[in-house]
This record gives sequence, structure tokens and C-alpha cells, in this order.
Amino acid sequence: MGAGRRNVVGTVVRTAAVTAGAALACVRLRRLALRSGVTDAEVAAQLPGDDLLPDATDVIDRAVTLPARAEIVWPWLVQLGRRRAGWYFSRRAGRLLPARGRGLWVIDPRWQQLQVGDLIPDWGPGDPRFRAERIDPGRAIVYLSLRDRRAGHGWPADENRHDLTALSWALVLTDLGEVSRLHIRLKMRLGRAGLITGTLGGLVDWLTISWLFAGLADRVRTGTGTPRTPYPSMDPAALHRSP
Repeated sequence: MGAGRRNVVGTVVRTAAVTAGAALACVRLRRLALRSGVTDAEVAAQLPGDDLLPDATDVIDRAVTLPARAEIVWPWLVQLGRRRAGWYFSRRAGRLLPARGRGLWVIDPRWQQLQVGDLIPDWGPGDPRFRAERIDPGRAIVYLSLRDRRAGHGWPADENRHDLTALSWALVLTDLGEVSRLHIRLKMRLGRAGLITGTLGGLVDWLTISWLFAGLADRVRTGTGTPRTPYPSMDPAALHRSP
């Protein structure tokens, strides 16, 4: 085989290897965008709220085992959200954020009265909101969000339009004795957004939910995040300060 032919063959082999590697990376990224920390059985399981978006284009499942009983974890989930307890970050990650961006480190009784129909502001452009659809105390919270891009991503006047972005978000807690299992399922109907947007959004979801899981674990772990009293003093500065 001449030198020229060997060079061509080598180039073809290298190109094929790079292409195969890129394809494998894309497959792995797509999988990470859609699931992390869950078993196949958990992905296949029916969860509360699955019926809200039967035509979802993407379903994202994430789960974590938390070092506390479900009764300790539950109030942290109830108060989660923008303009409420915020988003939870671990102590380490929280040090990189402004004080008011770290999420509460105490149970705030003001945010423990979540009811079906309540609208919770979400982060993002415009005025996106989640509506509490189902609440099974100690077990599950299911939210629905409908977003109209033509109206600043706010809640649409006509909920039946097919061009809306729609999301359902289920937080399902299972008591396992001294620990608990939190399974979060996000279902999305992205309208015209398509596969690329769905994958990018899923990777962002993986990152933010990873932060949330770490922040929850820090808060519920005995002797760290768990309040010593049910409702600590409501010093506004203390609410946004890690212990």
C-alpha cells in the first residue's frame, strides 16, 4: 500500500472514530437531559400528575435518596419557589451567590399553607408561573405551568391553544424509614421548540436539580439544616443565611 493510500485510510479511520465518539457523546448527553439518579422502574412508574400532559414531547425523571424521613423533608418542598423560600443550594455553592439568592435555611410558616390553585412565580423571562394542581400532604405536590410567548410567557387566557409551552412538575416523596426518596418528574410540551431546545433545557434542568438535591440534603441532614424548633425566629437576615 502506497504512502498516499495509507494517509487516506488513516484519515478515514480517524474521521470515523471522531464521528462515532461525537455520536456517543450526543446519546449520553440526551440521556442525561432526560434522566439522572433514577432506576428503570422509577422511569416506568406512574406518578401523580402524569395525566396532565398526555401529549408531552419530553419527560424528565430525576431522583435522590435524602438523609431524613419524609416528614422532615416535606415542609422544605412545600415552601420551595421564587418569592417564597427560593431555590436550595448546598452551603458550598451558596457561598458563590448573593445572600438573597441562596434559598432559606429555615422552615418559614408563611409558606407552609400551599393550596391547590395557588400560583407560584417561576424564574425566567416574562411572567411564568406554576399553578398547584394536586397536593397529597407528606407525599406529593404537582404543578402545572402554561406559558404564552405572545404574552410575556404569562398564563394564557385560552388554556386550550396548541402553540403554548406547557409543563407539569411532580415532586413525589417516598418514606424509607430513616431516609426518603424524592422523585421529580418534569413533563414538557414544547410546541415549536423541538429536540435541540428540549435537550439543552434538559441539561439545564439536570444542573439545577442537582443543586436542589444537594441543597435539600444539607438542610435536612441531622444537626445541620434541620431546625431545632419547628418555627425559628423570623430574623429576615437569618432567613437567607446558611448556618
